[in-house]
Amino acid sequence: MNKDVILYQADYFSNNYDYVAIVDWDHGVVGYPDQSPYELHYLFEDDLGTVIGTPASHYTDFSNGVFDIDIYNAFPPAKVHFAFIDACLSADLDDVGQGFHPNDSLPLGMPFAFTHRYVGYVGGGYSGPVMSVDGYNSPDTFPQCYIGFPFGSAALDQQIDKDGDFDEGGPYWYEWVVFFFYFALNQDISVNDALDMASWMQWQCDGFLDSPLVWPGFTAVWPMDTNGDGIWEYGSGQQGLHSTLAVYGNGNIHLKNFSPSDMVTWPAVGGPTTGEVDVSYEFGAQSFDSHGHDIRYTFDWDDGSQNVTDWCSNGDIANMSHTWSTDDVFSVRVKAQCSNGVWSSWSIPHNVIIGDPPELTVYAYDQYENPLEAPLYIDGNYVGTTGYSYTVSSGDHWITVEDTFVIEPPYAATFDYYYYAGDYYYDIWLDVSLASDKTVIVYYYGWY
Repeated sequence: MNKDVILYQADYFSNNYDYVAIVDWDHGVVGYPDQSPYELHYLFEDDLGTVIGTPASHYTDFSNGVFDIDIYNAFPPAKVHFAFIDACLSADLDDVGQGFHPNDSLPLGMPFAFTHRYVGYVGGGYSGPVMSVDGYNSPDTFPQCYIGFPFGSAALDQQIDKDGDFDEGGPYWYEWVVFFFYFALNQDISVNDALDMASWMQWQCDGFLDSPLVWPGFTAVWPMDTNGDGIWEYGSGQQGLHSTLAVYGNGNIHLKNFSPSDMVTWPAVGGPTTGEVDVSYEFGAQSFDSHGHDIRYTFDWDDGSQNVTDWCSNGDIANMSHTWSTDDVFSVRVKAQCSNGVWSSWSIPHNVIIGDPPELTVYAYDQYENPLEAPLYIDGNYVGTTGYSYTVSSGDHWITVEDTFVIEPPYAATFDYYYYAGDYYYDIWLDVSLASDKTVIVYYYGWY
């Protein structure tokens, strides 16, 4: 089908179904969409293709490419709960980038286009707006999963053996695809479990992580590889085990009878990190609701006041301004509520230094009065090493200095006037209260 039909179908599915699953097998590259500004974007091709002719005589027509811009505009946030884009660069995050182009508001990247979410490193159980870069080992909790290829994808009739070689036989790639959807749909198991089962059926390996889709990777071969050496005659590509299959988001979702609970991610918060007293500053917040509901945001300014925004469309950025009247470090927090009444948790605090708040300086010395740089934590957060000043809010703070330089016991240590001794690896800690600048000295004593 041509590009117009693809986008018509995308628009139809988006307007007539609560949730959409997208599966595409195609050729993916980068190119220039026919619009201003003239900048590089990701695409997958329609049936005509962007490279027309033979390897010896061809021309490029990017009007036959379905770009990340087209997909982003076709689907609103949370509409696509699952996408499997079997095309080269369909999961690439680096070559052109992801999110919005730094010079304008045009979206970049196929994962971002389908999901409206950035891909990043998150821990298990994460419920924020960023999509996990490893939805297999460390899935986030939002009911959305994206599968694609950061580099090359295999042609459906390509053979891949257990070691990832393309020239030593092995089962066909399309067989793995059939196994995956059989287990995901017929057996109603999770995406991650279907990845494991398909990999076992295909290569008799211990699971997805033991397959050539992850390690050592495989060599993508396409029809333009006329020499059979794994090197493409035109376009991008190279010989070697470079291709892998990426799983982003939440690989624990089930595809059959998909019906997620209503959840709202805690917001991402952006805004200035420094400012002056009695000056207004604007901050933004963004969350996603799994049912596509409208969202409003409560801003807590850490000075005893809060403000609530108007209702916004799902995934839109809401802005709110605030003015502080005292010098201090303020932790701006935001939580979101969808129109169905579901609340998110509070966001990660966004710290803003207003005016000239107090500074805490911690010095460390050995028994010979030599200065030492030891890891320093304030309120459980690593801030750097001793020997430097750090801006903090007024009030009580818990300081921890880690011992990394005493080599052999026995030894002892003091924290200013506070004495502490323990095992070989230990922490030195103290509770201090700041109303103005303060310096704390740590003395380490050891004898060898």
